[in-house]
Amino acid sequence: KKKEIDQLTESLKNIKLKGEHNLSNILAAVLAVYLQTKNKQILKEVENFNGVEHRIEYVKTIGSIDFYNDSKATNIDSSIVATKSFKCKINLILGGSDKGYLFDELFKNLPKNVENIAIFGETRHKIAFSAKNLRFNNYKICDSLEECVNYFFGLAGEGDVVLLSPACASFDMFKNFAERGNRFKEIVNTWR
Repeated sequence: KKKEIDQLTESLKNIKLKGEHNLSNILAAVLAVYLQTKNKQILKEVENFNGVEHRIEYVKTIGSIDFYNDSKATNIDSSIVATKSFKCKINLILGGSDKGYLFDELFKNLPKNVENIAIFGETRHKIAFSAKNLRFNNYKICDSLEECVNYFFGLAGEGDVVLLSPACASFDMFKNFAERGNRFKEIVNTWR
């Protein structure tokens, strides 16, 4: 039994997904499959699993800056969870269509490693108001997603993450969250 637990622990070190919520989900899945089948292949599968598109999806590393697409985060709670998935400095992209949220809750719960924010879309001024109101002054209002990404190319430093986790729906500028996430990936992939 100890050998099996050691194998599981070693495999979990190699998980590519970010965030404690993903680790909890993986542990539950591994335990359920292993208890039913005793098949150790599940450990290899866990190591190779890259996650689901548009959910804290790794896009690319440029220089030493990692880009992540979390376009599926269409509410405040999802964006808070995403930001808590990283220990390094985060440059966060927020904004989209208005679902009626008050964004004070977002700024009260962001981890301290969120250092800069770029805001776009219909909610940009509403989000900026909450940021300013809660004394988060490192934000820039942008006219487009492309402007947000380009802004962070000039601002982000070594070891930083640029995270699209908008806390808003996408319908002001995009057909859906997938189209927004795909556009983010296209913009990032134009840079070398």
